[in-house]
Formats: sequence, structure tokens, C-alpha cells
Amino acid sequence: MEARQPPLSLLRAAARGYEWIRLIEAGKLQNQRAVAAYAGLHERYITRILQCAFLAPTIVEAILEGREPADLSLDRLLKHLPPSWEQQRVRLGFQAPSNAQIE
Repeated sequence: MEARQPPLSLLRAAARGYEWIRLIEAGKLQNQRAVAAYAGLHERYITRILQCAFLAPTIVEAILEGREPADLSLDRLLKHLPPSWEQQRVRLGFQAPSNAQIE
């Protein structure tokens, strides 16, 4: 895949997901409702974006580098995101790592 400017929606979702889950883990915020109040966003949106904290590291890396599939939208990313990193890569159209490293 050719590198290009990644969609802002994907970058923002990945960054927010990681930030919010870290705030919860650190005990600074208790739950999704507290994150929603902190961020000034709807709780349903928070729930969806928190999934991004559990994306396969290779997917996050590809998004940051602009190597995500051209048809990858935020809606597609978050729709029925499987917990398995391998299933995420397959479902979202990412190639498995060539050296078959375990994440």
C-alpha cells in the first residue's frame, strides 16, 4: 500500500481511544460516562471510540503512517470490531505481518 495522508477521523479516533483508556486505567476517570463529561461528547460516541484502544498495534501503525486501506472509514473500523488482532487485520483488509510476529 502506498503511504498517504491518513484520514483525520481515523487519527483522532486512535488518539482519543488511547488517551481515554489511559485516563480510566490511571483512575483519573471512572467510566465512559465520566469520559463523556470530561470530553463534552455523547457517551455512545465515547463507547465506540474506546474500541480504538484495543486495535492491533500494526493497524494503528499503518493508520499513523497513512498505509491503511483506501476504503477504511471510521464507521467501517468500528463496526463489529473483533477482539482478535488477527481477525481485525483480516476484516479491515490489512495484510498480516510478513515476518509473522506475534503481537
